Amino acid sequence: MTCQFSRNEDKCFREIMTNKTLCWQHNCEINERKAAGIIVVRYFGEEMRVLALVKRNNYDIPKGEIEFEETDLAAALRETDEEANITELDFKWGYHKILSSRVTIFVATTTQEGNIKVNPNTLEYEHEGLKWVTWDELFEKVYRFLIPGVEWAKNMIEQTSMDLKLN
Repeated sequence: MTCQFSRNEDKCFREIMTNKTLCWQHNCEINERKAAGIIVVRYFGEEMRVLALVKRNNYDIPKGEIEFEETDLAAALRETDEEANITELDFKWGYHKILSSRVTIFVATTTQEGNIKVNPNTLEYEHEGLKWVTWDELFEKVYRFLIPGVEWAKNMIEQTSMDLKLN
């Protein structure tokens, strides 16, 4: 994201109360697009794994821009289908969400394996592959701006599991 006067990404921005992003050097408004995604987990026997989309030796989650008049959940579902070919999702922890940077993140389970698809708009692959990884593996390589969302999802799942064991 850059302002109209600068090509230095993320160097001159501040968030103001109106949820507009302004360049603090030049005071011009930045048109920042919001995105949504899903942290998808899958059970392999008793072991839970998390979906990691591979891109240049980093891990990502299925996510993308929210289109005009689209809800954040609808965008997250569409992106999970478009990027990982996963359509069967169970929001067993509810439709809770967190905003991590500019990305609204949900968490859901699936039984589907998933596979990388060609982006229908660009006709290119956005990711090099996908893996089902442990939480620790995801934390090691996930993009930094997603870490708060990943921590939130992991904590919510672990807390729910502990609550179920206590009952």
